[in-house]
Amino acid sequence: MKKSALLCLAILCVAAVSSLLRGPIPADRETVNASTSAKHWAGTDELGRDRAQRMGTAFLIGMAGATAAAFLSTGITLAAAMAIGFANHPVRAILLYCSDLFLALPWLFLLMLVRAVLPLSLPGMLSAVVTYSLLAVLGWPVYVRAVSARVATLSLADWVVHARASGLRFRRVLTVHVLPHLLPISMTQLLLCVPLFLIAEANLGSLGLGVGEPLVSWGSLLSDIASSAQRASTAWVYLPLFLLVVTVFSVESIGAEE
Repeated sequence: MKKSALLCLAILCVAAVSSLLRGPIPADRETVNASTSAKHWAGTDELGRDRAQRMGTAFLIGMAGATAAAFLSTGITLAAAMAIGFANHPVRAILLYCSDLFLALPWLFLLMLVRAVLPLSLPGMLSAVVTYSLLAVLGWPVYVRAVSARVATLSLADWVVHARASGLRFRRVLTVHVLPHLLPISMTQLLLCVPLFLIAEANLGSLGLGVGEPLVSWGSLLSDIASSAQRASTAWVYLPLFLLVVTVFSVESIGAEE
């Protein structure tokens, strides 16, 4: 299953890069909402832009942004889990309470609220950075209990107790004796966060709160489905939804087997 998922992602990546290597294709006003053709095999959108090239761009931007956000979220989780795992009982209880309170919030609606407060006219690259940064900041509490429990167990391990009793610096204890044992669970979190962030950005983008133009994202492509004119012109308008589902299930399959 893992090999099939990796192969599927590799095929999508090669296809996305190949579509971009064709060079920028300007909007063709004469082929607005066109169906498949020799020049535009997946048709065009309401501005005459090649849908295949936009899907390739959305795939690469989505994977890059979601992966970067997953790394950031995993780093925040590790830092918080180490603070919780090595803290004394009262401090640990307070920190866990704060993380649970943060987790109890409807973070998708909170994300929509925070993103809606920001200007909608942000430049494309800045809107992408802001969107995925918010996803990373709001996504870390999901796994902090599991990681902090592992840290608490490691803090009582013989080699950790011996290292601390020998006068080894606490930072070195964390990086040398604790962190390597957290890499497997962190890798699982990383791979599970990527599809989660892909779906979250798609939801935001479909509402006009995700990655802004001129960049293209899954959300902006899915918003085309709401256009009756595009649905009537070609069935290719549903292809981004299919590719997003395939991407999400492929990454989830890899994460589930880690």
